[in-house]
Parts: sequence; C-alpha cells; structure tokens
Amino acid sequence: MPACKYCKKEWSYSDTFRKSFRNKMVCPYCHNTNYITTKARWRLNVISMPAIFAGVILGIFDIPLTWSIPIAVLLLIISFCMYPFYMELSKEEEPLF
Repeated sequence: MPACKYCKKEWSYSDTFRKSFRNKMVCPYCHNTNYITTKARWRLNVISMPAIFAGVILGIFDIPLTWSIPIAVLLLIISFCMYPFYMELSKEEEPLF
C-alpha cells in the first residue's frame, strides 16, 4: 500500500482503491496532495494489458464469445484489484514521458 509522502502514514486498501483512478490523490490523514509516480503509472498500465490481450488471443483460437468476454472481464477486474499494491506516490506531479 502507498504511504503519504508528507505524513508517512500508510493508506488503507479501500482509500487507495477509491483514489487510484486519478493522478492527483489527497491523503485521508493530513489532506495534502500526492501524485502517482510515472513509474507506477506505467506499471499500472502494464498490469491491465493481459486483460486486453486475452480477448485477442482467445479470439485467435476460436474460443466462443460466451467464454472469452467473461475471461477478459475477470482478468480486468483482477488487475484493478491489484492496483493499490503497485501504487507509488510523490509530492510533485511527474510527466508521463
């Protein structure tokens, strides 16, 4: 779980998950603004890739849509649930490139 760069308190899973889809995150303890690091944003994007490629790969092997769509959605949900564990914060906003 990430820790605030100002007060150093570790965030809970639910706090992190609710805020993980935004670049700008406010600490629930000290109310200072933290930002997701560039490294963490790239890592979070890579975690989502298997769900996207699963649909393509299953389509190549002629797996019926009734199987491939739920598998891709399940992988996407699993990757979203993993987001808080790979989150890193910084005090300043970093460019993506």
